[in-house]
Amino acid sequence: LFFRKRLDQARQMAADNLKASQRAMKQPYDQRAAPRSFSVGEEVLALEPVPGHALAARFDGPFVITGRSGPNYVIKMPGRRKSERTVHINRLKKYHSRAGVAAIQVECDDTEKLPVTTEVRLCNSAILQNPLAHMKGLSVQGACDLVQLLQK
Repeated sequence: LFFRKRLDQARQMAADNLKASQRAMKQPYDQRAAPRSFSVGEEVLALEPVPGHALAARFDGPFVITGRSGPNYVIKMPGRRKSERTVHINRLKKYHSRAGVAAIQVECDDTEKLPVTTEVRLCNSAILQNPLAHMKGLSVQGACDLVQLLQK
């Protein structure tokens, strides 16, 4: 009887600690979390498992939302065995089309002329005139081998 009473007290203490810790974690989560929702006809990406990899998943799509039931959405999946599937909102994210970002036009003003240089000299040319001066970290044999390789 005494053991049973102590066991009940320990269980109650564990339950109270669990509730307190859940409340403490809920507050910061609620501050960061933003409510999400999608409307019918909107395009979304769905988190799908990768075939052959048990623990891997990737976003696939875009798919069109055809209906909603609570936190679950019905999405149209053309070309699949099931043409429509119900998916929880946690497995969806908004699809952003790339069509508007395809090209950028920049107007160029011809009045601004850049100076044109006729003489082009690469930094490599100066180094190749005296390569041993730039190989101080190498051994003598390594530097000689590198010079022979550069002259080929």
